[in-house]
Amino acid sequence: MRCPGQKILILAGLMFISSPFSGFSKNDALTVTRCIDGDTLKLSNGEKVRLIGVDTPESKDNAKLRRDSRRTGQGAKEIIEMGKAAAEFTRRIVDGKQVRLDYDVQRRDKYGRLLAYVYILVCNNCDVLRTPEYEYLDMTDPDGRNAVCIFLNATLLKAGYAQVMTVPPNVKYQESFVSLEKDARGRKWGLWK
Repeated sequence: MRCPGQKILILAGLMFISSPFSGFSKNDALTVTRCIDGDTLKLSNGEKVRLIGVDTPESKDNAKLRRDSRRTGQGAKEIIEMGKAAAEFTRRIVDGKQVRLDYDVQRRDKYGRLLAYVYILVCNNCDVLRTPEYEYLDMTDPDGRNAVCIFLNATLLKAGYAQVMTVPPNVKYQESFVSLEKDARGRKWGLWK
């Protein structure tokens, strides 16, 4: 996708050092076939991916919903509504999009899901008008072209649709994620309204 003639609108954001394209070939890109909930995706290769470092509210009645309700004092119905909003936000960004995965220390969780940082290619060799609540990265794709990507994990925090959930040893972006969540809370974005 080319976006010629558009100017870059640079908005405050954190830059993340790691490139999701390091060590990838052109054939490594996968497509999101389903957004299971705000922090879990299904990919074209059949894998389920749990986003590292973030936790969105539950969108269905389950044991975690009941634990979250007891822990926060919020009603299950309220949590489910927030979970549906987070899932819809994620779905709008990733459904049918090509993504690349970046891993941390632990590659799978106890449920067998891949644990990953997810990057969505916006465009190659282009300038893009940037949405303020998205976290963008400028990098080089496997063909050596300039690429603009949305860093999904960070975007969920920045837009206020997730909380930081750090599970060692996967802590690569913990400090940056905490800062993004704090900023979203301060701005009353997303679920922090």
